[in-house]
Amino acid sequence: MGVDFNAFAERRGTAGWGMCLGEPKRGKPADVLILPCVGMRNKVLFSILGAWDEGLAPVVPERGLPKDLSPQGRERAEWTVGRDGFCGHSWLLASELAAFPWSSTLVKIHGRRQKVSYAELCEEFLTTTLPVLTSLGPPDAVRMVFWIDF
Repeated sequence: MGVDFNAFAERRGTAGWGMCLGEPKRGKPADVLILPCVGMRNKVLFSILGAWDEGLAPVVPERGLPKDLSPQGRERAEWTVGRDGFCGHSWLLASELAAFPWSSTLVKIHGRRQKVSYAELCEEFLTTTLPVLTSLGPPDAVRMVFWIDF
């Protein structure tokens, strides 16, 4: 049994927050943009994002779902809140993720002394998901909404 990451991106426009969509395929309308981090199983990343407690300082503590979540986002995520097997509901702006000191060195992880950077532990997220988020619009107008299931 693993711990899986669930996430989607929203962009703020003149009418409020809206779900980011992927590219239309073969004449079909665009569907929800699937972020590369969906399905990742990295408890260190989850801890840094504030969704799982591994004893690391998060970017921000768990926030719950945004109060101004888009209707599409609410439909996708709200049913998981408070249900067995789902936890860590939160959100982060792309600007908050970009400003986090990923190059900082950790000295202790999983109870062992190690000298390793957040960037080394979360390389896949930093090289796949963060670039997608920052390409979706101004960093203060793009957010990742997420939770984990187990």
